[in-house]
Amino acid sequence: MGLDNLFKETIKLKEQLDLKINTSDLNKMLNLWVKDYHLNSSYKVKYITQISVNPIKFILFANKITNFPNSYYNYLVNNIRKIGYYNVPILIELREKTRELK
Repeated sequence: MGLDNLFKETIKLKEQLDLKINTSDLNKMLNLWVKDYHLNSSYKVKYITQISVNPIKFILFANKITNFPNSYYNYLVNNIRKIGYYNVPILIELREKTRELK
């Protein structure tokens, strides 16, 4: 790999690390992903938001996170990669969203 190729790859990585996805668009995609994956009905994914770039970090809210399936976590990471985060680490923090009583 020559220096030109190395420089091009470095620029691609920097672009991926700086990519920020609009929360509205992210949740539209999440809704499609949820429909395509038959998650145990006791888990309800509520919404997702990106909280940082470089490092790439998201927060996923669900009705419960205890024993949240690793396969589903990996499924979400893989779908997020397809948005444009091909070669950078992705972290999804799980948070429990409880129903608020009025």
